[in-house]
Amino acid sequence: MIYANLFGVFTIKKNEKLIKNFGSRKAQELLKYLILNKNKKISTFDIYNIFWENFDEDSAKANLNSTLYLIRKKLGITKEELYTHYNYCTFSPKSFNTDMNDMLMFYEKAQGEEDVEMKIELLKKAVNLYKDELLSENIYDMWVEYKRQYIKKIYVDILSELADLFEEKNDLTRALKYLQKGFEYDKNRDDIWLKQIALNIKAENYIASQKLYNDYKELFGNSELSFIGNIKDMYTNKKENNVQVLQGATILCEEDFELLIALEKNKREKDFFVLELSFNKRSSFDNSLNILTKKIRKVDVIMTKKDKIYIMFREIKNKELAKDSIKEKIKSFLKNENYQLIEVED
Repeated sequence: MIYANLFGVFTIKKNEKLIKNFGSRKAQELLKYLILNKNKKISTFDIYNIFWENFDEDSAKANLNSTLYLIRKKLGITKEELYTHYNYCTFSPKSFNTDMNDMLMFYEKAQGEEDVEMKIELLKKAVNLYKDELLSENIYDMWVEYKRQYIKKIYVDILSELADLFEEKNDLTRALKYLQKGFEYDKNRDDIWLKQIALNIKAENYIASQKLYNDYKELFGNSELSFIGNIKDMYTNKKENNVQVLQGATILCEEDFELLIALEKNKREKDFFVLELSFNKRSSFDNSLNILTKKIRKVDVIMTKKDKIYIMFREIKNKELAKDSIKEKIKSFLKNENYQLIEVED
């Protein structure tokens, strides 16, 4: 088994033995590039442009072939595992893995895990593998940058998901710990800024939330969060039953629901929308509320007001395309109930 560590400084082992010298610096750099593009047909012209930019085609081809020979020899792999064919190069080793692949594997497993504790453990394993940014020693090489940003986004997403899971367990200390860790890695994610503000408020860390808010305004140039001055009083005086976490959805009181809408509106990307359901019969209202709290996702939020149910659908990708699908699902959930459904303006 060949195993490469891509987070932080690059290292590679075969059967637990560290491979120290590839014969040339170029061979090691090309190997990194091949690992990031494993099992893909890579244009040899792309490789020439990156590693032998000022060489003519024949010279670049000769250099590529000799460098591939060094890599095969050092890794102990065959021409069937690393080869060129016409104008393409392919790296398809039989027994090969990386810390990056393991991180993605744990993350993917967590998405299909229903047990909360097991999900947390899988996500923590993924987090522990991310020692530093992808190939941090290649910070100025553009051929790493797309994958580096992609992996960093997933890493911050994992930290944010862990924060959500610990918030559901009412462990606000650990929830904040994971959010702050994500914040250290990416201060341009406004969703992480806003989550931190809201979570610090929930934990009654009002000074921290005010500071985050002030810094957020300065960075993003937003001065519309007028509710911030009254948040402390609202949370100090809130009743114990303001928030109910049920099997699926979270039910908020009107004040908290409006606060969450204000936070969502101040994201750069508006990835939420609100539906209003109106009922003429109390029995239909009660039945529908019971169904919806079990059917919709935990990330979505419900608020009730008189004879109306409001649902905020959050973290929606391709929002315009998703709206019709979500409305159809609600109709199927509530097919035996009488109600009117309208979309509330963002």
